[in-house]
Amino acid sequence: MEGLELPPADLIYASFSLPFCTPSHFSKLWSNIRVAIRPGGHFAGQLFGDRDEWNGERHLSFHSLNEVRGLAKGLKIELLRETVEDGMSYSGPKQWHFFDIILGKPPMSSHQKN
Repeated sequence: MEGLELPPADLIYASFSLPFCTPSHFSKLWSNIRVAIRPGGHFAGQLFGDRDEWNGERHLSFHSLNEVRGLAKGLKIELLRETVEDGMSYSGPKQWHFFDIILGKPPMSSHQKN
């Protein structure tokens, strides 16, 4: 997904996929997502938190709450829910730490449309 080019979209939904982008490519991918969201459109998905059990063991992307807020800068936070819980993964039990997020891009103002 590191080289993914997205067409303009009203909704980009990334359910538990973005954390699997390598940290060295994450900022470019996130920038591509932000650009692709049309004015008035939305992003919905999850990011792994920095207290997730996999943090440090794998080449995945993890974020603190402050980092997630930084990624949302300029977008309207419609949902930002943090979860820390024990659960199952494909490889067995683990501690999950993730953020459910829904972000809205402000619609164009009338002077931007002209």
